[in-house]
Amino acid sequence: MPKRERLTRTEIEKDIINGLKQPKDSSQTSHEKETIVAIIIAVLLVVVEFFYPLFILWFLLALVAFLILGVIFRRIRIQYQIKKVSIDDYQIRTDTVSYISDEKYYIRGSKYSSGRWVHNHDIIFECGRKWRIPKKNYPWSDRQCASDSSVFATAHRGDVFITVIKKDTDMIAVAYHTDFFEYKK
Repeated sequence: MPKRERLTRTEIEKDIINGLKQPKDSSQTSHEKETIVAIIIAVLLVVVEFFYPLFILWFLLALVAFLILGVIFRRIRIQYQIKKVSIDDYQIRTDTVSYISDEKYYIRGSKYSSGRWVHNHDIIFECGRKWRIPKKNYPWSDRQCASDSSVFATAHRGDVFITVIKKDTDMIAVAYHTDFFEYKK
């Protein structure tokens, strides 16, 4: 058994921020892709201006403007949440794994692009809470930096995890296997 890495409040806050930056599951697109699509649509609308009446153009431009504003406001909201992160808003507890779930499904593409497989891993604890394992975990750690599949592979029924639970939503923000991490106040 390798030596357990010590957790501090600083590392836990880093992982909470890392979780806020990542999409909740792999089927969601990243902000960069949304921005690129909005810019391409805006450029196409300028080109289309020459082919459609003026009132349709203004309607389409307003639609694109709302898309772009939506992306901007989502980024601002995430940045605000990151600045507001405080370990005092979270409970740190130990929970036992009740079962683990592996969700795999196929997202079809358009007629010009192929689809892709999406893999989500969940850990359900005896308290009834579910934690969807983020794609990248513990980036601050030199020894335990892990992908979702490696965290999933090391989790078994009956294992004990240190869970960090947001007080106002009662949802798990991040979890640490006690075989690899130890937390002391």
